Amino acid sequence: MAVANGLPYGPPYDPPLNSQFWNAYAQCNHLFVNDGQGRFQERSALEPALCGQAAVWRGLICGDINGDGALDLLATATGGRARLFRNVAPHRGHWLLVNAADPAHGGRPAYGAEIRVEAGGRRWLGWISPSFGYCSSNDHRAHFGLGAVEQVDAIWVRWPDGGDEIFPGVRTDQVLQLVKGTGRPASAAGP
Repeated sequence: MAVANGLPYGPPYDPPLNSQFWNAYAQCNHLFVNDGQGRFQERSALEPALCGQAAVWRGLICGDINGDGALDLLATATGGRARLFRNVAPHRGHWLLVNAADPAHGGRPAYGAEIRVEAGGRRWLGWISPSFGYCSSNDHRAHFGLGAVEQVDAIWVRWPDGGDEIFPGVRTDQVLQLVKGTGRPASAAGP
């Protein structure tokens, strides 16, 4: 979990963006890593590229910029340039990147669709939604970090209109396009 920081409040006037005024509001970002047991460990001190520079950070965008299955970050700061942080972590696990589209709406992404991936008795949940941060838009596709899982058993989609479909399992480490109406109808309980 990455957190962009910067004190949000200032005086009632609007100083120039490159003003030294903003230095008083600068803070460092934070990064937390899931320990696999439902808890997060802070890792900020070990990630100086993302967390070592104080700024008035505002937008934090998440997405797979280079198509390698690892989520990258783009951060914006008041009075500064946007910065891209490529995820180059070694020894990552398997992944699946899912887009869900509705042909009734020109094949556009089905914003609001809920995606559940099932493999080896476990379930992962994601959404087709780009809206998470301030004045920024994330990758709308649902990203699933699957660890050692190499094959997904089933993918369940609840479409924005409330309809449910199940799609067959697939190998991991790919970008998958699901189209409404091409899966099999499913009960609301999911796979």
